[in-house]
Amino acid sequence: MPKHISKLSEVDWDRKIRRVGRVRSCLRPPAMSAVRSLMGVNRTSPKRPNRSRLTQLRLGRQIYCDAQRGISYRGVIGQRVRHDYSPRTGKEVQAWFSSGLKLVEKLDAEGLFFEGDLRNALAKNFRGLWSRGGVCADLDRTFRAIAKRGFWREGWAATRQTLKFDGPAFPAKVRANLTALEKALRPAKLVENVRGIALTGSFGSLDLDDLDLDDNNDGMASYARQEAIAASLGKDLAQSPKEFAELLPELVSAEGRIWSLGKGLANGALDAMEVWSKLTVAYEAVAAPKRRMQVLGGFINGLNERDVPMVGQLLDAALANPALGSEFPTLQASIVIDERGVARLKRYISLERSNANDFYGLVGGRATDPIPAKDLQEILSGIAAKPGGVKVACEILYMRIHSDRDQKRPSELGFREAGRELLQSVIFANKENAQDHRMGSLVRACLTGDGGLQPFKSVCENFKKAVAAHKAYAFRYDDLIQSLFKARPADALETFLGGDAANQKLGVKILSESTRHSKNPFKSVTPEIFIQWCEQSPADHYLAAAAVVPQFQNVGETSNREFSASAMGLLERAPDPVEFLKIFVHRFRPMSWSGSRAAIMESHLPLLRALESHADHRIADFAKLEGLRLTQEAERERLWETENDRNSDERFE
Repeated sequence: MPKHISKLSEVDWDRKIRRVGRVRSCLRPPAMSAVRSLMGVNRTSPKRPNRSRLTQLRLGRQIYCDAQRGISYRGVIGQRVRHDYSPRTGKEVQAWFSSGLKLVEKLDAEGLFFEGDLRNALAKNFRGLWSRGGVCADLDRTFRAIAKRGFWREGWAATRQTLKFDGPAFPAKVRANLTALEKALRPAKLVENVRGIALTGSFGSLDLDDLDLDDNNDGMASYARQEAIAASLGKDLAQSPKEFAELLPELVSAEGRIWSLGKGLANGALDAMEVWSKLTVAYEAVAAPKRRMQVLGGFINGLNERDVPMVGQLLDAALANPALGSEFPTLQASIVIDERGVARLKRYISLERSNANDFYGLVGGRATDPIPAKDLQEILSGIAAKPGGVKVACEILYMRIHSDRDQKRPSELGFREAGRELLQSVIFANKENAQDHRMGSLVRACLTGDGGLQPFKSVCENFKKAVAAHKAYAFRYDDLIQSLFKARPADALETFLGGDAANQKLGVKILSESTRHSKNPFKSVTPEIFIQWCEQSPADHYLAAAAVVPQFQNVGETSNREFSASAMGLLERAPDPVEFLKIFVHRFRPMSWSGSRAAIMESHLPLLRALESHADHRIADFAKLEGLRLTQEAERERLWETENDRNSDERFE
């Protein structure tokens, strides 16, 4: 390469940029990543750049080689490319970024690259560059140049972010320059204001609520202020036909404060029916995956405050509109669901084109609170009858029960009946990570009391079959299992530990796995309940209980441990205490653990020593022998651990 990449003159750069411009359609993401790399800066110190990162700034090489691959063009920057430039001083770093900003400014001005990618890379790194890059003047020039070509939301948000989080620490002149730049980038026209405040841009996860310069750390006040501004913009937009037409495609496809904007549209519309018609037509024109109906919901909500009959007409029409159909339940939930709303939901359920996922709009926002229990039960049954509907119906019922409990409203009998019906239809699967908590809550709310036994048994049997078939793992359902024992402790013991040997083995497996995450399903099983259940079939039940009964009174401690009251109560009453102890003490040897297994085994020895003085000589004799065996096993385990640790250390060295 005749010239080092860092020493190319501006004319050379300009000539080469224009050559790339002729083949800009051939550029691929690797080229863009090179441009983005110019924007990086080490935030720990401006004088000590991250050399491992700076040595990867292969701008010329990546851009032109990528272009060459695209059009088989040779010789743009020579046959051999050097790419080992690394800035060594703060001034060199500053010069590097200054050159990069000039390049980005040229590329953006001539539209040679992917405009959004370039601008986003610059905006996302503005804070570090302004605070530590030493190129404030270059940034100011570049940002103003880009903003002249149209409102740039991400750039504006970047300046506000930097002002809010770093501004107080800046020198007065630097802060004043940044404030002036932020004002210059602010939206000035209605369209720009809507895009800047109500519509979400692509600036990562930043929200203008987070960048409100006047919030005084009051997040709720900032949120309310921004929502009020969005509603006001919607009102202005409704009375500005030209701007409304320009933004219409974005209103039905973007995210942001669209709900409040829609409310403002309804409040400001001179002809609400005409505005609604335009919104629905635009909504239908957008490809289904990109549609966003928040503006429609906000419009319905706002219009309901001034013209309830018209809202009824619009919802009736939406029910018959296939394009709006999948969102109809969400649209209906945008206002209080009254008797007519309930009738519409039932009618929508009866349509063949409706599917279960359409009803997720009824899950949040206390949407179902006004619906009477009998009607909600009918709606849930209809949803559950559709493919995949049981999960959706359970979500809706869970939120309704949660809302009633939060509002301290008495739970209605109809909800119990609906929950019992749904729980018996649940299909247990490992992929449903959130199912455990929902199921546990529904079990506690619906399977207690009279009429809950048969559904309880059905749920337990379905769950056991799923575990036996490896379709569900017990440790993923610890909340469910704990709730089953809390709802009906005696029935849970019988269901999981009663019956034949195969059922007991499966039950012990399930209950043992469910305690891995420190969830104890036996918290609600008192010693009296344990003993009462064991006495129903002493020969079998005492031995089954020995495999799962809580062992210790103070579970979290390894010293000063005592046997749990349930364990001692069962031991004292077991027909054969030695056989009971064999199963019980076998659990002193953990099969899964953290730390030293030998230490865990040794921590159980004091419990056995305490039994050596037991009045029953059978228990005392067994405790002595078992104590010796456990001591020997712990010693062997410790020797193995020591040898294993030594080998590991030697391999490391």
